[in-house]
Amino acid sequence: MTRLAAIWIVIGAVTGANAVPRPRLSVVEPWRCFLGARPVALHLEAAQDRLTKVRVAWRVSVERAVLATGERIVLAGPGQKAVVPLHFQCPGPGLKAVVSGRMTATLTRLSDRQPLAEVRVPLRFYPENPFAGRRKRIASLDLLLFDPLGDTAGEFQALGIPFSRGGDPRTAKRRTDRETFVTGAGLSFRDYPGLLEWLVRQATTGANVLCLAPADGSLPVPDPQIVKPERMQLQGASCITALDSKLDATAWPPNGAMVYCSISFSTDGANTPRFAIARNDRGWPWLSLRFPSDGCFVFCGFDLIGTWRDGPVPRYLLARILEWMATKPQTKDVSGRE
Repeated sequence: MTRLAAIWIVIGAVTGANAVPRPRLSVVEPWRCFLGARPVALHLEAAQDRLTKVRVAWRVSVERAVLATGERIVLAGPGQKAVVPLHFQCPGPGLKAVVSGRMTATLTRLSDRQPLAEVRVPLRFYPENPFAGRRKRIASLDLLLFDPLGDTAGEFQALGIPFSRGGDPRTAKRRTDRETFVTGAGLSFRDYPGLLEWLVRQATTGANVLCLAPADGSLPVPDPQIVKPERMQLQGASCITALDSKLDATAWPPNGAMVYCSISFSTDGANTPRFAIARNDRGWPWLSLRFPSDGCFVFCGFDLIGTWRDGPVPRYLLARILEWMATKPQTKDVSGRE
């Protein structure tokens, strides 16, 4: 290293250590999708390069209509970020379609009104019920729900989702070749030994199976000599974007958490590879198996039912999953790859 290069490194280190933050304005919450006719609470965070009073002004608009405006004077500086709460009402009631909106916020110095920073955030407002007008389509899926805890059934009933509720599906006679078996959120497969394997077998014969965020369980990795899925996918939140690119896929209200449980590789006592389900987000929250029979098995570890009432994404994601499972794949899988 030359002496000149060493001097520049030292200068850069000193400059970095003494650098002050540039004026910045950001939205604390990362989600951008909201249910119509609901109150919204967001927060703006203002940072300044020197301690001074600043004005934070914001506006929420939908198309050409202004939903809300506001401003607040705060003190911000290095090491002293100012958080400004803002509240507004989503469009509705009676919202019939998804509506796009925007929030614009500006940061100006109070002393001379000099603009310091600006942020523009796209927003989307959703009708309460993604299944409205699709009852006939959903009914054709022939949903059979096994939900010992009852939470999933309660939310389905509240939105008028057509389904039949029963006990352990192994004890019921198959009504059609294209039933959609759904297991309710929080189900412990340890309490029903062999059920998870049975559900996969139903998918191999043409049924669709959706496991909503189970509490625990394990599943043998499909043996290609016995049953060979045409496609097998283990994914993270990228599956949400693939199903609907406009849904929030990084965080959900109320606290940002999205994953209830995840699936990962494990082995049993005989060293047989298995998929193990655990209450954490360290594995994959999505596993899908597509079979030559057109049957489909989906493990969904996202907390759809637990966050059902906090925003639109869980219920709209469920609608997309059901549609995707019932659609015979052409050339693309859920990741969008050919």
